[in-house]
Amino acid sequence: MEAGNDILRLIPGLAVELARMDVLLMRQFVRMRTRGRTALGEAIGGAVIEEGEAEGLLKSLQDSHVVSTGRVPMPEHNSSLEPLERARKLYGLHPIERDLLLLALSVEIDVRYARVVGFLNDHVSMTRPTLGLALSVLEADHEPKRSALLARLVNDGPLQRFGLIELPGESPLATRPLQVPSGFWPRLIGLSAALPLPIHSLEQENSNRLELPDGLRQRVCEAQQWGKRQRPEDILVLITGKEESGREALAKSVLSDWCRNAIIVAGSSIDQKEKLSLLEREARAPMRREDPKVSAERATGSCRR
Repeated sequence: MEAGNDILRLIPGLAVELARMDVLLMRQFVRMRTRGRTALGEAIGGAVIEEGEAEGLLKSLQDSHVVSTGRVPMPEHNSSLEPLERARKLYGLHPIERDLLLLALSVEIDVRYARVVGFLNDHVSMTRPTLGLALSVLEADHEPKRSALLARLVNDGPLQRFGLIELPGESPLATRPLQVPSGFWPRLIGLSAALPLPIHSLEQENSNRLELPDGLRQRVCEAQQWGKRQRPEDILVLITGKEESGREALAKSVLSDWCRNAIIVAGSSIDQKEKLSLLEREARAPMRREDPKVSAERATGSCRR
């Protein structure tokens, strides 16, 4: 789809952010010309995307976004798109990591970006930006530079740790397509999407209603006092015990002093790194019912944050 005026009006700040991305993509287009890319190379590499079409698409994007914003965009980082900026703060992203998300989002929002990216990737079917292309587009206007960002990517930085991006494939890292999980990217621009983990209401929970041994009740009280001194998104409650021993009820009771809602999952359901990343991402993301709190109940073992 093309991001028409209706969606640009519906999502405050989107046109400003995309207009800035237009400038950065046009710079990349000019750099490719400057380094001596020939018309034959463009025809072969881009398959059916000609230089004139790519330039026309970029100018079309720029025109539509300038009309929507009423001003000529500047490439400097800004915080016009509130949901994306909120994600930057929640997940501790560097500005360039935020813009990697924005570039990956652009091809989901507007098919013209997909065509332009196919041209810049030298292949018409590669309609998502590769990591190498994304870094080339963004790194001149950002700190840290390429080496520092790559270090964060390969050493479990926030984009990977929280499952904010996917880099599928076995090819060299720089050539892998960059994409935001399909069930998550709409939320980064303020659109609704089904949540991947269920949210439980805690409004009717109360630890005083549970019949607990004195020693366990004391530990619950200590945990509740500790939790009041923490940030909600940093809390993960683990309850161990036998099946049908009331672990979920106890988890809800412990959390009820801190929040109105919580994510509650069985430990066996987060036995892979990708699933734990999903849990951490959703624990930090704003919930549909307010507070971003999380609880995990599991029968045995421990969990590291």
